[in-house]
Amino acid sequence: MYKTLTALQFRSQFSECLTQTWRTGDRFLIVRHGRDVAALVSVEDMDLLEDVEGKSLSYKRFQIEEAQRRWEALKAGLDG
Repeated sequence: MYKTLTALQFRSQFSECLTQTWRTGDRFLIVRHGRDVAALVSVEDMDLLEDVEGKSLSYKRFQIEEAQRRWEALKAGLDG
């Protein structure tokens, strides 16, 4: 879970938030004018997110390549 702070609160508590994130892994959602604009997360969380994104992109590429192979095989069967 995460703690929500306004940009003004985050600015005034930046050092404490940074220390808390580093020590405990706490996450902070920063809100400006009622909109979510940024987050402070640990390096471990960021690494996990990038790993998930990378795997997701790799899987999408695999699906596209597989669909292209099937399409090419279908076209070859129709031409042959």
